Amino acid sequence: SYYTYTITIDLEKIGKDEEIELSNEEKTERVNQLLDIVKILNREILSEAQKRGYKRIYLKTDLNNYYEKFGAKYIGKLSNGEKLYYIDLKENSWKNIKLENI
Repeated sequence: SYYTYTITIDLEKIGKDEEIELSNEEKTERVNQLLDIVKILNREILSEAQKRGYKRIYLKTDLNNYYEKFGAKYIGKLSNGEKLYYIDLKENSWKNIKLENI
């Protein structure tokens, strides 16, 4: 199976609702909360894939030094410039990662 997930954040619109605008500190806190949720989602996706019997998953990304923290191994660069990785789910190394270290 092949699934693609993309999250796009318009930083100009964070904390704005008609005539209400939050402080920069509150905007920063909200972005950090969203990033924490994404980290949890990544870990849950790996957990669910393992429960379903997958032994390895592949992913492509533009991110640098992110998925390595989940135990991803670099394979190479794709023709569109994205990097290709795999994660061995049988190793369970991704389960011990503390979210605050990501």
